Amino acid sequence: SDRSHGQSYRVLPNMCAMSWISEPVRPLIREVGQEPLVGGRTRTEWLMGLASPDVRVKCQTLSEIGELGDVAASALDLVPDVMSMLMDGAAKVRCAALAALGSMGEMAAGEAKALLAFLHDGSLEVRCAAIRTFGLVAGPAAGPELAAEPAARLRPGAGGGAQLSTAERAAAAEALGAMRAAAFAGEVRAALREEQDEEVLVALLGALAKWGDDAQTFLSEVAVHLNDARAGVRAAAVTALTSAGDAAPGHAQAVVGLLWDADSCTRSAAVDFFEATGTLAARGGAAEQASRGLSDADGRVQAACAMALGHMKANKFADQVANLLNASYKGDTSVALSAAGLEPVLPATLRRPSCAAATALGLMGQEGAAHAAEVAKMLEVPGSGPEDVAAAARSLGRMGAEAHEESIRCLLDDTSALVREAACAALGALAGSSESSPSADSVAARLWDRHPAVRAAAAEALAQMRFEGPRYLDDVVRLLSDRVVSVQVAAARAVGALIPRGRLYAPRLLQLAGSPAARPAARAAAVVALGEVMA
Repeated sequence: SDRSHGQSYRVLPNMCAMSWISEPVRPLIREVGQEPLVGGRTRTEWLMGLASPDVRVKCQTLSEIGELGDVAASALDLVPDVMSMLMDGAAKVRCAALAALGSMGEMAAGEAKALLAFLHDGSLEVRCAAIRTFGLVAGPAAGPELAAEPAARLRPGAGGGAQLSTAERAAAAEALGAMRAAAFAGEVRAALREEQDEEVLVALLGALAKWGDDAQTFLSEVAVHLNDARAGVRAAAVTALTSAGDAAPGHAQAVVGLLWDADSCTRSAAVDFFEATGTLAARGGAAEQASRGLSDADGRVQAACAMALGHMKANKFADQVANLLNASYKGDTSVALSAAGLEPVLPATLRRPSCAAATALGLMGQEGAAHAAEVAKMLEVPGSGPEDVAAAARSLGRMGAEAHEESIRCLLDDTSALVREAACAALGALAGSSESSPSADSVAARLWDRHPAVRAAAAEALAQMRFEGPRYLDDVVRLLSDRVVSVQVAAARAVGALIPRGRLYAPRLLQLAGSPAARPAARAAAVVALGEVMA
């Protein structure tokens, strides 16, 4: 019910919270018509969704509030209203409210202590959600006093007389990660050495990944888990090492063997490790070891090893990598497993050796660029899929292969959004060495593409065209109002890059930066761009 009006309303099941409004509430429509829209609704409309008697509607409304992130806290002041939903009788609603609060992050930090009461909720799901949310809203700014609560819950017997479940201890580890609670390194180290449960181990390693440089003293304990029999633990250990900053390359020799791992997530994590460590990882013989995988019978291993060599800038292996450009392995097994929900969707560069080879060659400097003509053939081979064509186009752009600019430009009209996006990126990269008006004109036409990824790529490409790009700033600025946040971010960055003319659009950047209804990423990009145009 709406207390201010003393009238009730209802929402039909399985429908959006505002998809049907009963007659008694129609006077509200005129009153809320003057309120600003945030996330497509006014504050009053959001509150009406929370007040619905239908559990599904309340959960859906809370989920959508969560998608707004800290905008829900700053522009709508919904933190108190979401907190009140924690008193709902349905555990599903309480969990949804906790998830929404967690998405608001430190904007809801004032409620952190209040969340501790829900660590004793009768629902296991609510208790786990409460400790995770506590970590997210308390954040790294929280002192040891607050972090002591999740740290104490790492032990099975810390539940006040009751044994804590595996899920609760894992949630506590996640909370410590979000809080970057390095003051409790001793407790985390002890748990890491003694813990046997996979769920908790993965959460502990995930917490260390969020600690970054603060986790460098844990690397020996982390490295032990690279050989764990459980794939989830191996992948989490690699990710933790990857995040350890300057100390990470020292473990390249131990990680390179995981490029052969049977688990796709572990191979992917290993490739990410070499992307983060770059040439530093190649110093201890890791590149030589990875090169042996180029001739492996498994195409997925070939792809992983090629990508690792590219990230390490192991240019002397460019010829061997180029041999994979004609590989026939398509990674259909991975596609099928992803479709069945058995593993995450892998990028083409980890499924298809040809895509990996093209991408890696683009990272290998002059030695890789020497194979530009071979890579360009992938644009013309009959039956080449969008993934092959996109990988080839991006690689040619990185190589600065101006001889193939016209072929890349033709891809802007391809039916695949993946290919059009890659073509924009490639032409933007080519602009670093030479700009052409026809390419700039063709890229600018993609600012109005129906696919947001292509619009964003077009804006990013024009940002790299310092001479031709400013001609299209009027069009780029219109994208600051795009309904997709990634497009807004790309547009803001383009305005900041295309100076001095970009200075004329400082008021539009200021408008976006100060808009409480805009997503945080878009506002942050506008602030950065303002700094660039006003410098």
